[in-house]
This record gives sequence, C-alpha cells and structure tokens, in this order.
Amino acid sequence: MKKIFLILALITLIGLINCSEDFLSLKQEIFSSGSISASRNGLIWEGSAIIDESAVFPNVYSFNALRFNEQGFERESLGIAKIKNIRSRQEILSNSVRDEPDSLGVFYTTVLDDGDANGDFYVLVPETNNWFQITEVDERNSRIIGEFELHLMLAEDQGRLEPDAEPTIDFISGAFNILAPDNFFQ
Repeated sequence: MKKIFLILALITLIGLINCSEDFLSLKQEIFSSGSISASRNGLIWEGSAIIDESAVFPNVYSFNALRFNEQGFERESLGIAKIKNIRSRQEILSNSVRDEPDSLGVFYTTVLDDGDANGDFYVLVPETNNWFQITEVDERNSRIIGEFELHLMLAEDQGRLEPDAEPTIDFISGAFNILAPDNFFQ
C-alpha cells in the first residue's frame, strides 16, 4: 500500500511540474508579441508586453509587461490600465487599475520563486510626472508604438519581502512596440 501511495505521489508531482512548465511556456508565448524597454534606475530594462481590451470599459485597453529571468521565470510585472487609443500623452494618476475609466492606473510588483508569487509592490511617487503615450499606429501590421515614464516607490503598507528591494524605481525613456488586437483600430 505504501508503494502505491509513493508511486501515485510521484506521478502527481511529475504532472504538476509539467503543467507548471506548460503554463510558463504559454505565458512567454503570449507576451512574445510585444517588447518594452526603459532605463530603470539608470540600467537597461527590457521585457515582453501585450495590450488587450478591458472587459469592463469598452474602447479602453490594458497594457501589461513582464520581465523574465534567464531560466524563464517571471521576475517583474507592470500594468497600466484604462489606456485609450489617442495620440496625446495620458497621465497616470492612480495606483489602482479598477478606478473610473478616465483615470489611468498603474500596477507594479516584483515576482518571487518560480514566477507564481508576488514580491514587493510599488506605487506612484506623489507629485511626479507619470505618463503613457501612443506615438505611432501601424494598422497594416497591427502594431502600436509608444513611450512612457514612471516614478514608483515601495508601497509602505505592504512591507518589504525582498531584503534588497529598491526603495524607488524610475522608468525613464520607456518605449514599447506591441501587437494590438484588431478592435483597437476600429
């Protein structure tokens, strides 16, 4: 009986590992359609990005970017919600991605372990210039290109999970090139 239990436990463990790898592979594939880069605290920062339509607000979109490490594990997650298809600069004023549709919100966290646990959360630094701008739309290739700038600080109410977490993070000269959904161009 003990051998049967051990064999079943081993089969279950192998199945979970394979599912985890499949999920990681799928996530990387989904995010491979776009790129993002910036100067992050003076160092080059690059990741993968997507944009998709809000399920709540019509004609409003969410921008999501991930940075993976060499082993393929997610390490950082950046989201900007309630983006509109306009060419002017859109100010980011909220730390929430759930507010009214006219207020862009930001979400940024580090990611721990094998990419399935949130690490440290960051919020906007008060009275700083945070923005997102679509600068070019290439309808023929279904791509949008743009720029952004963010100034973030460690969320005080969350505590510090990583001992080397940076107290502030500045994304300067941010750029993105993303495959957009078809309805973005309508």
